[in-house]
Amino acid sequence: MTELYPAGSTIPVQPWLIERIQQRLGDKRAGVQRLGRYEQYLVQRFGAWRVFPVRAGRWVREPFWHELTDDLLSLILAPVLLPMRSGRWLAKDEYVQVLDPSSGMPIAEHSVFGARFSKDEETQWRQSRQLAILGDPRVGGLIAPVHADSSKQVHTMTRRGHFFRDDPAQFEQVAAQVINTPYRDFADRDDGPWLADHPEKPKGNTNGWKPSAWYRPQG
Repeated sequence: MTELYPAGSTIPVQPWLIERIQQRLGDKRAGVQRLGRYEQYLVQRFGAWRVFPVRAGRWVREPFWHELTDDLLSLILAPVLLPMRSGRWLAKDEYVQVLDPSSGMPIAEHSVFGARFSKDEETQWRQSRQLAILGDPRVGGLIAPVHADSSKQVHTMTRRGHFFRDDPAQFEQVAAQVINTPYRDFADRDDGPWLADHPEKPKGNTNGWKPSAWYRPQG
């Protein structure tokens, strides 16, 4: 992936990804072999990467119980003190929203595993407006920057709320479940806006007993 591609275009599977798959398939560890079989399935099933517009990273409100300590008095007073304390908005790089290349409407939100970046990589990731996906954008698969030139830049992703292991059978099961499930954004009480839409940290509304201002209840 040495240049940007238009949204919706495809990118051939690179030799370095094929090499990683072969190495994993030949590994003695069962877990590594499983990863290799899953990636091999994705290559055979989808054939090429496809470029999608995305929103990478979102603000998420940290639950209040993360602030509790082992101090007995703190635990006793928690029901009284916590509602009065400010929480924290944290930028979560592992959340990515995939958009339809034609309409620009959201398709699904995914959890990206292994999304741990250096400061420069973090900035590039959060500024990404398109990423390459090897898989089904509604279900999951592999995701990488369009310019990726190494398997180190490739991550596994699954649709948020539909976690599955790196297993082809479970991939197909989730696909059958979500094919007719409409996508709904901001489905959790602690979800905030996407970094692409709201680069500044949100202000206020961090009381853990109240839903986020961006929460959209079912119905």
